[in-house]
Amino acid sequence: MHRCIAILTTSLLVMFTLGWGLVAAQAAILTAPPAIKIIAPANGTTLKGERIVLTIAKSNFTFDPAATNNPAVVGRGNYRVFIDDQFAGMDFGAVTSLPNDVMPRIKAGQHRLAVRLYNRDNTPYAGAQGDEISINLANAMNYAAAPGQPSIQIVGKPQADGHDHFVIQAKIAGYKLAPDLINKPPQPGIGHYHVYVDGNKLANVGVSEISSIPSDLNPDPNLLTPGQHTVTLVLETHQHVPIVGGSSQPVTFTVTAADLSAHDPSLATTLAGMNMDMATPSAVPAGIGAASPSAAATLTPHAAPVAPTSDSDPSFGLWLLVIVGVGAIIVLGQSLFRRRPTTANPAAESVPLPPTAQPFPPSDEC
Repeated sequence: MHRCIAILTTSLLVMFTLGWGLVAAQAAILTAPPAIKIIAPANGTTLKGERIVLTIAKSNFTFDPAATNNPAVVGRGNYRVFIDDQFAGMDFGAVTSLPNDVMPRIKAGQHRLAVRLYNRDNTPYAGAQGDEISINLANAMNYAAAPGQPSIQIVGKPQADGHDHFVIQAKIAGYKLAPDLINKPPQPGIGHYHVYVDGNKLANVGVSEISSIPSDLNPDPNLLTPGQHTVTLVLETHQHVPIVGGSSQPVTFTVTAADLSAHDPSLATTLAGMNMDMATPSAVPAGIGAASPSAAATLTPHAAPVAPTSDSDPSFGLWLLVIVGVGAIIVLGQSLFRRRPTTANPAAESVPLPPTAQPFPPSDEC
């Protein structure tokens, strides 16, 4: 009987250790601190041309432009870009550009480029992991909106980045982009722009010459389907109200099945040990951010992502607990009954045994 108790106790210990251990591991994955990583340009890259095209990926964090300058909420906000520790802009999408209205000039030479996650109230997000690389600019880069009345136009067509985003380049006149003032009282000539696809206003906010679709809070996760679509950019006030004359001409672009072949509806893939919300671009689309093909070629992407892990289900540990428990019961049952005598004659089972008979000799077995 002692052996029965030992088997049962051991099985229960194994059951709870494995089951709850896995639950704890799964919970740790789901509650890992937010992180952001620079995908392009690569560390040590030399860039030339008019602008830096910055591509990021992030984990356990949702970009929430419509709630900027509202109270902080766990796991939501924006990211800020820093050049040599100086604030150089903020954004809410996978792709942005520098210089911009926040930092209109970047001198030639070596620079440190960093990204950090911020709360909706524009305070640093405590415990979040940022990223920093070194870049070299072959020439100084300058930005200024064109003179004239406020207007915005799309340069070329939206271009697939090789995975699950389309990159849009805008040309802006007479209007300053101020991402840190979103939801503040309106000011003449200052605001941001929104992207409209097929007439639907998207949640992402444009705050530099370069933006991307889709975004975290699109109203329709299947917005970009294979086929033709139209995109329009609209200048808006800090309060998200379109300004008079601030709409671009619509541009038609085509989405192919190949463009979406690496698309994950949850926008969650694992990259370099982090649960990233963006697939790695194969390259910056030609003609965006580079003065020549050689400049675009210097933007070496990181390694390709592997299978997504954000769908981790902590209930799997509970199922394991149940399975191990059932296995323990089966093992115990087999041990209890494996020494029961059997006979080919059912009637013989009812014949009384002599008082001295010992069919089950005392032992420490079950």
